[in-house]
Amino acid sequence: EILRCLVGSEMCIRDRMIESGHSSSFSIQKLAWELKIGRSTLNRLFHAYLGMSPHAYWTRIRMERAKQLILEGRHSIKEIADLLGISNPFYFSTAFRRYVGMSPSQYRKELRG
Repeated sequence: EILRCLVGSEMCIRDRMIESGHSSSFSIQKLAWELKIGRSTLNRLFHAYLGMSPHAYWTRIRMERAKQLILEGRHSIKEIADLLGISNPFYFSTAFRRYVGMSPSQYRKELRG
């Protein structure tokens, strides 16, 4: 099922990852196990069809969700990290900065103008 999804639709694989929850318990190994394929096969398929590793894709999903949550303006940076399953707000800020090019606080200020 997931192999068809991976070939046919990026949204299907994204939905599957999101279904696993934005939790720190999500792992690429667990996803491979659920799909009944090896981790290296999963990596190869992701690179072939999405142009990135499963980990990079998972990071992208989380950071795009973080951008949405910052835009909504209802949560603190710590709360957003928690909602994404990242227990360390400093790690979240570092990952966000790497992905977006600015810290979550800077991103929030830029949006508010």
